[in-house]
Amino acid sequence: MKLFFKYFLFLGIILITACRGKETVKTVVPPPQPKPEWVATRPVNSSYYIGIATCSKTTQPADYQAIAKKLALNDLATEISVKVEGQTFFNTMEVNKAFSESFSSNVTTSSSEMLEDYEVAGIWEDKEMYAIYYKLNKFDYQSKKAQKKENIIRAAFDYLIKGREAKKLGNIPSAIDLFYHGLFALKPYWTEVNQMKDENGIDIFIDNELFSEIRAVLADLRFETPLKNIVLSSSNAFKTQVPVMVTYKGVGVRGINVKYVYQRDNYMKPKTAMSDNDGIILADIDNISLKTKNNALELSLVIDALVPQDLDSDLALALVAGINTDQRKIPIEVLAPSFFVTSNEFKLDGTKTSTLAESARNTLISKGMRIATTETSADFVIYININPRAGEDIQGFKVAYIDGKITVNNTKTSSAIFEHSINGVKGVQLSHENAVLEAYKKERENVESTLMSEIIKILL
Repeated sequence: MKLFFKYFLFLGIILITACRGKETVKTVVPPPQPKPEWVATRPVNSSYYIGIATCSKTTQPADYQAIAKKLALNDLATEISVKVEGQTFFNTMEVNKAFSESFSSNVTTSSSEMLEDYEVAGIWEDKEMYAIYYKLNKFDYQSKKAQKKENIIRAAFDYLIKGREAKKLGNIPSAIDLFYHGLFALKPYWTEVNQMKDENGIDIFIDNELFSEIRAVLADLRFETPLKNIVLSSSNAFKTQVPVMVTYKGVGVRGINVKYVYQRDNYMKPKTAMSDNDGIILADIDNISLKTKNNALELSLVIDALVPQDLDSDLALALVAGINTDQRKIPIEVLAPSFFVTSNEFKLDGTKTSTLAESARNTLISKGMRIATTETSADFVIYININPRAGEDIQGFKVAYIDGKITVNNTKTSSAIFEHSINGVKGVQLSHENAVLEAYKKERENVESTLMSEIIKILL
């Protein structure tokens, strides 16, 4: 009985304690923060640069904080930036409006990414909005910036000196690389005056000096070739290699990419070749178009290949877009091969015809070839030898055949470059004589449509 009473008393104490615990739990809702004055009215502080931004939680529920911070830094960078008139690199560049706007935006973004030592002066938010307030000590910022800028200007000057040394040694790709890196080291300060004294104590604008070096070097690269025109003929099998030298101040330059193109019968993708240690490239000319008038080998510098790969290529190319670099056109003259056509084309009665010979001559002329008057003056001789034979009778129709060979010889080597056998080309007519003429007609069509084209293809 006592044990039961103790158990009952213990259970009652537990129940009473649990009920009291539930009664003391209360939810405390903090009062909303009052909106600071800086959210509505931008503060003015002579000692600090200020950057303030807000972002809607409704439209950007996932990343409103990151967006507001980025906008505040951009705002801070905008307040810091001062538009400097006069001898700034950006003001002296010859660039179009679209590039200027793109660059200005790029500079603002880059400036915001470079900011440091700023502090959070305030954060405020409610259910709909998030706001952040940055400030940066003006004196500290300007002191550090001046020191940093001085170091970068010295580094850029070192690039300038080394680039000029490379230029004197004829290492143009290295010189351009050094000038570009010096110029882009100064990129955060392109809208400021970057003046310094050179090794002779003369005042220079270092970014303008670097830019001028790039433009001058590119403008002074030249194409030199001993050929005033390119002649393709049977003597060089209608193909050749054209030597072209890339020079700077008259001296061959290695490591320069050159693009070249000319007209072919089919589309030709422009080719690229790099100049060797002597500054020479060899442009391969073959499969030339015989239909194109005023054909020429067109040469141009591949400026893109000279831009350092670790820099902003779009910006780097835009800087030199207006430079008139050297371009060259070397006329291509195709001296069409000459043919002499001789034939022994017999009829059944032993007399001759010139059906295939005339067809060959006319087709060659239509394809731009020349016809020689003598065998010794021709590049190639076409021999046509044909003999006819009467065939069977088929229900009142007469059948005849022609047999023979068409051979093309190179007069310089006396070797055959083409052979075509004619075996049993059949003609059917009311008489054997007319059947032979019908067989000649069939072979003539083959000469015009196929054989002459095959011969020209072999030569060209």
